[in-house]
Amino acid sequence: MSRNPTIALSCVLIASLCTGIAGVGAAEAQESDGAQTPSVDTFLGFRTGEELRFVLERSDGERSRVYTAWRIWLQEAVEEEGVFELSYEVGRIGGSVNSPEGQMVALTARTLATAWVNAYGFPTKVRFTTQRNTPMGGIEYTIEYRYEDRRFVKELEGFDDDQKAEIDDYSAVDLNTPAGVFLFMPVDAECVAAARRMQGDPGGGQPSGGGGMGGGSPDMDPPCEGREPVFANPALLNLAMPALWESGTGAVELLAFAPTGVIPMALMGGGAGGGGSTGITVGGFNLFGGGRLYPFGEADDAFQPFALTAESELIQIDVGGRLVDVFRLAATAPLDSVYVDGSGSIVRIDLPADPETGERFWIRRLRPSEY
Repeated sequence: MSRNPTIALSCVLIASLCTGIAGVGAAEAQESDGAQTPSVDTFLGFRTGEELRFVLERSDGERSRVYTAWRIWLQEAVEEEGVFELSYEVGRIGGSVNSPEGQMVALTARTLATAWVNAYGFPTKVRFTTQRNTPMGGIEYTIEYRYEDRRFVKELEGFDDDQKAEIDDYSAVDLNTPAGVFLFMPVDAECVAAARRMQGDPGGGQPSGGGGMGGGSPDMDPPCEGREPVFANPALLNLAMPALWESGTGAVELLAFAPTGVIPMALMGGGAGGGGSTGITVGGFNLFGGGRLYPFGEADDAFQPFALTAESELIQIDVGGRLVDVFRLAATAPLDSVYVDGSGSIVRIDLPADPETGERFWIRRLRPSEY
């Protein structure tokens, strides 16, 4: 493999990212011999071209100076496969937080991803590019996960080695179909708080010291245990709704697949694992040790058992200032509650209280008029 590494330790201006990354590889949904497989208008509850957006908000309605948002849309689909595009953005809000017209968002991180999903919601391939500011400048990397030979292979673009994650020990997974694995990161309160501290948000818990990005000193431990927040998009759980309704029990067990990236805080000299002659590693990758790719541990780094259980009849909750009819689903920790509308689309996910500050957050779906 002769590709050049795409980890860039130059100063990347996140706000000027190219928006075309998410479309890379979408043509691979076509057959390799050039023949076209007939497309379909809907796939696992999504309409072709349909876009859903979500934002992170405080449950008490108080505005935050940290902007966090997700998008997902179905780019194309055939009967057996759909191609989804995802994006995640986080940044600091300037101007008046109480005046939307006067707000400006300075992005500090963005991830763009493409996911190939089979008719059972199983991700057969996921490719994403993340760009993020760090105290040492910008970092950029592209990672691909592929399902091959009954396991997932993780590859960092630009390196010859890869990592393999075995998933045959999980009872919820059918490797023959395949089925039972769903792309989703169950986000916890600590992950949200850490991300806000990295933006210098005083409401995100107490920073560990002065200096650093956003006026606060980022923790050496990466937020979200190195998992990529782009996959915390609640709409990804829409792909699991057919399995829930078809279970006949109102409950479904699955394996949540939350791809891991690299850990930019390790550039400050922390020990992210692996070691190497330079002592500088990023998420287990030794940047200057001859391109060797160190193992990223057990499959639990990216995979975790997850369950959803229907708990209520139709109820009403507030979603962006409007009452919406929903069903409540109990979810495996760390999530608190998941709310789904009558069409099987997630409208809100409630997170548990921050153990340090007691603050509560939710991720809610935006109305098209809010785009």
